[in-house]
Amino acid sequence: MSGIKPSNFSVLYVDDEPDILDIGKRFLENEGDIAIETSESAITALKKLKYEMYDAVVSDYEMPYMDGISFLKTVKKEYNIPFILLTGKGREEVVIEGINNGLDFYFEKEGDPKKIFMDLSFQLKTLIQRKKREDQIRESEEIYRGIFDDQPEAIVRINPDFSIDCANRAALTILQLQSDGLIGTNLLSLFKKKDQKHFLECVKNLTTEKPFGTCEIQINRCSSNNQLLSRWIQWTFFALFDSLGTIQKLHTTGRDITNEKDLENKDLTRFLNILFLQKIAMDFIRIEDENELYLYIVERINSLVPNSYVGICSIDKETRELILICGFSQEEGYSDIISPFINYLNQTNSELPFNNIIQKGTLVKIHAWKPKISPLSESFLNTDNQQEQSNFYLIGLIYLGKISGVILINVPDYGSIENWELIESFSDLAAEAIFWKKSHNHSLNNQVSDVTTCNNIYK
Repeated sequence: MSGIKPSNFSVLYVDDEPDILDIGKRFLENEGDIAIETSESAITALKKLKYEMYDAVVSDYEMPYMDGISFLKTVKKEYNIPFILLTGKGREEVVIEGINNGLDFYFEKEGDPKKIFMDLSFQLKTLIQRKKREDQIRESEEIYRGIFDDQPEAIVRINPDFSIDCANRAALTILQLQSDGLIGTNLLSLFKKKDQKHFLECVKNLTTEKPFGTCEIQINRCSSNNQLLSRWIQWTFFALFDSLGTIQKLHTTGRDITNEKDLENKDLTRFLNILFLQKIAMDFIRIEDENELYLYIVERINSLVPNSYVGICSIDKETRELILICGFSQEEGYSDIISPFINYLNQTNSELPFNNIIQKGTLVKIHAWKPKISPLSESFLNTDNQQEQSNFYLIGLIYLGKISGVILINVPDYGSIENWELIESFSDLAAEAIFWKKSHNHSLNNQVSDVTTCNNIYK
């Protein structure tokens, strides 16, 4: 900043006395580094300010139509330039009012004119140079702030008490905060308790020899429509220490790794599903009794879909209708519910999704209604206004193009099945196990129907 060279500074000098203007202009322009533009009234000077750019304004106080203080107020309201006021001796009240309205400096006009204008020239150069330095610093800060805000990663500067001192736009987005509520917010308050402890431990391990650290934190925030937003953030921090080794500032950058975490979780889920299906396959080999096999299938579906009710239906060879053979126990009261529903399916036509079960063996959802269960008697209430919504999921047990039955899964209160791929894979294994158990028991022809034949029933 010291390289700023004061050359051709432009100053607007205002005084209602032409002789003083002429003397002041000659004194101030004597060294050749200040150009003086004169005006005999504040009103004329304001017109010049609209069309010309000046580095500073010098004005007398006592002038007709608009005095120096009124002129100062107008200039400071519209322009950001230094203002020096020339007053008479003993006008302290004028000076105080001027300072209260942004006056940068003042001189008393009485005394040696040469000395007054030499001091005025020096003060003008000082004020103009300082103003230019401030403008350059402000411009640099704006450039830095623009670069800072445009960074894709969250950048947060934290005080020793973990209050946020500064943050960019990406941080506001990740932390789900408004800019007016950011500064002073404790960063730890945005973390879960276990993550707070983890973050503190990571910071505690920072030293002057190793001021860097990294940790992964899950942040849960509510959106504007009260939906829970969960994001995984990888925080990398750099500590600034004083001479005593105490952290003074913590500069952190946060990278959203939610998608990476989701992929990791999907890979882990896929691996656990493979292990689960391997165990299921071994259990199917171990189970010899067909009825025990059906019960096992129901139990496993219950474990995969919590709070659900599960039943297995075979397909009658003669009537081609579904027959409940396992699940939906009387204690649950579901025998009174599932029978009408099965009758409904048996009477369905090709427009309903039951055909997809017969054709593809994929999980299909059917919206249905069931009466509420009384909390006292566990018996069903038949009144029309005592109903609750429910979803039935159906999947065919198909192996080698043969269907041996249908699994019915009821999830109350519009519940959904998230792990439907695992359910379908499980059903494939179950269909194969049932096929071989029936083959072993020489009863395959009594319970298994050709897929095409079953499909024709509903056309």
